[in-house]
Amino acid sequence: ACMLLQLIEDDREWIKCFEEAVTFASGSSLRSMFVSALFFDVLTSPLEIWNMFCESFCDDLDHRIRILGYKV
Repeated sequence: ACMLLQLIEDDREWIKCFEEAVTFASGSSLRSMFVSALFFDVLTSPLEIWNMFCESFCDDLDHRIRILGYKV
């Protein structure tokens, strides 16, 4: 009801932002952007955003883990 009355916002703008960012940003950059959104408490459904973009958020982790000397 509050969203219909525009008393609170939904995550549509953030979803658009992440959809655009995944085309050029690294996983590290995407994670930083996501953490900033969490820190400033601007997401209404952070788990939904995570589930939508988790593969992009984590796309560099295999490489980063190997650099640290761990087996993937």
